[in-house]
Amino acid sequence: MLQEMDPSDDFTYLRIRTEKNEIIITADKEYFMVAIQKPAP
Repeated sequence: MLQEMDPSDDFTYLRIRTEKNEIIITADKEYFMVAIQKPAP
């Protein structure tokens, strides 16, 4: 749940969960990492 957002903050981590998958995205200066997995029951 997002309660407050500060425009000066850097993006570091995003997690999205659907019924079938969980998508995790993280960033660094030189790359993005994306992981897609089936969530635990």
